[in-house]
Amino acid sequence: MQYGTGFKQSRSAAKGGSMIEIEAVKESYLLVNGRRITTPDSHSTVAKAVADAFGITPDDLKKKGSEVPFSPARKIYVYLLVKMFGYKYEYISRLTDVNIGNITHYVNQVERSLRRKDMYMILKLENVFELL
Repeated sequence: MQYGTGFKQSRSAAKGGSMIEIEAVKESYLLVNGRRITTPDSHSTVAKAVADAFGITPDDLKKKGSEVPFSPARKIYVYLLVKMFGYKYEYISRLTDVNIGNITHYVNQVERSLRRKDMYMILKLENVFELL
């Protein structure tokens, strides 16, 4: 997964500058541009961080519909469950009440947003990582 780090670096990334790669080194931590981030102990920790970053409650992540901020928060939450924990889509579907087809769609949308250097998605992901 790649995303910008810090507002100044994110702005340079949006102009075609360097991006950061997140690497799952061990189960206990990730490396984000050489900086060690402890892997959350559970999906509920990730849900709380995502909800806090978007100013909603963890229960709001299960709401249906495409209203902002629920939809982008739900997409990031699902994306992180896949990338950080490697959960199977069936398990994520039970956790989030999102069907398997939408899980695939959410992961692809977040990855596409990051490739296109979408500042909203990059900054929200940065906020989530700061809260973990």
